[in-house]
Amino acid sequence: FSLMDCRRHGYLLWIMISFTLCLTVSGQAAPPLEYSIFEEKSAGEFVGNVKVDSFGESLPQSDLNQLRFRFRHDNMNPYNMFSIDERMGIIVTREKIDREDVCAYQTVCSLELDITVRPIKFFRIIKVIVHIRDINDHKPTFSQSELVRSVSETTMPGATFPIQAAEDGDMGNFGIQRYEMQT
Repeated sequence: FSLMDCRRHGYLLWIMISFTLCLTVSGQAAPPLEYSIFEEKSAGEFVGNVKVDSFGESLPQSDLNQLRFRFRHDNMNPYNMFSIDERMGIIVTREKIDREDVCAYQTVCSLELDITVRPIKFFRIIKVIVHIRDINDHKPTFSQSELVRSVSETTMPGATFPIQAAEDGDMGNFGIQRYEMQT
């Protein structure tokens, strides 16, 4: 290589690095869209509108009409739980979502989706976070349906007795808070 070749290759390398950095920085500039839905809603439940929430009125209507939206990965979790209207950018549930199945024993249940926008003139990847909110859809269960304890008549009110813990599929406020003994 001659000195001129090194300068030319160095210049091309500088252009490639600059271009890559610009793409990286521009991809990080937009914060993710965040939507929230309750679990156990039927298929077809509205989640959010990516087209409106990403572009709003920033583009002329003729450009908005050209936009096409797709999930970046269609056939894997969590993408298979949702569908997106290619022209409108509206995300809906594809099935009933049970939070405890998707995020077992996690306090927060958030699913991340990448949505691609086409045509190439408008290409970008939009990050979407869908928060699945818990409802009280599971009741606590004990391994035994009945528990018999002998309590002496000299036992003071407010005494505590250890018992086996119940299982509850719900978390947080809808999980087990306390037990009460009834006679």
